[in-house]
Amino acid sequence: MRNGRHLKAARTLAGMTQRQLAQAAGLHPNAVKYWERQQERIGGHAVDKMLEALAAVGVTAGEEQAGGRSVAVLRG
Repeated sequence: MRNGRHLKAARTLAGMTQRQLAQAAGLHPNAVKYWERQQERIGGHAVDKMLEALAAVGVTAGEEQAGGRSVAVLRG
C-alpha cells in the first residue's frame, strides 16, 4: 500500500470510521490511527487485515503502473 493517506481514502470510500475498520479487522482503533498517519509505504499483518476488511465491503486498494510510475488505485 502506498501510505497512510491511501489507507484513509480507502476507509472513507468504504464509509467506515476508524473504529469500525478496526473492529472489522480485529484490531485496536489506535492501530488504524497509527497506520493512517504514516507517510512512507506501509504494509504488514495489521495493514493486510485492514485491506481484507475493506475488501469485504467492496473497496480494494492497490497500485498500478502508469507512465513508468507507480500510482495508488482505489476501487469501490
